[in-house]
Order: sequence, then structure tokens, then C-alpha cells
Amino acid sequence: MTTYVILGGGIAGMTVAEHIPMFDEGTPKIILISDSDFVKQAVNVESHGEALTSFDVAEVSHPELRHVTYITARVKEVDFEINRVYLEGKREAVKYDTLCIALATSTCTASGIPTVLLSYNNALPLLPMSP
Repeated sequence: MTTYVILGGGIAGMTVAEHIPMFDEGTPKIILISDSDFVKQAVNVESHGEALTSFDVAEVSHPELRHVTYITARVKEVDFEINRVYLEGKREAVKYDTLCIALATSTCTASGIPTVLLSYNNALPLLPMSP
């Protein structure tokens, strides 16, 4: 059994949690860690052709998803060498086989590029892929 840990309960983190069972043929153990009691979930999803989808975003209490365990806590540290996530106020580290970091971002203008994604603390800019 593979243990997946997802950091972040936004749309990206929830989408990963929903789709892991489609790609892992075993019985995945999925742990979603968020500092909120609520997660963001896509609702009213409508497909508009092959590549275009529209949806609304709703904050919901932890929905029941198969194989998903929710932990409400803030991440204190990640040790990538031994695959452990340390949480504030928790003694025991969370062990993982695969880690997904899907933390909050906002779209804003940076360096004249209108679609650069920056973390809320503006630490590491993530540039969009070229069209």
C-alpha cells in the first residue's frame, strides 16, 4: 500500500485526492493535511468540449472520500530525506511514500507577466507553461 500525503486543502489538493485512486491500482492511503477544518471542492462542474471545464468553488467540511484521512494542522517542517512531515502541536511525524505540495497561491502580476503564480508569502514564483 502506497501512502500519499497532500499538503493543502484547496482545489488542487482535493483534485489530487480524488484522482489518486484512478492511477493507483492498489489500495492507496491518502492523507490530506490542511490548516483549515474546511476544504475547497469543485461543484457544478460542466464540461465544454474536450479541454474546457467550468465549475464553482465551495468550502465544505471534510467530504467523505474513499481512502482519504484528513488532518487539520499546520506544517512545521518536511524532511525530504526520510519522507516525513512534521506538524505543529503533534509529536509524531506523518510518513509518506509520495508527497504532493498543493499550497495556496494567488494570481497576480509579477515582473510584467500577468499570469505568474506567487505563493502568498511571495517566496518562490512559479511561471506558467508556454502556450
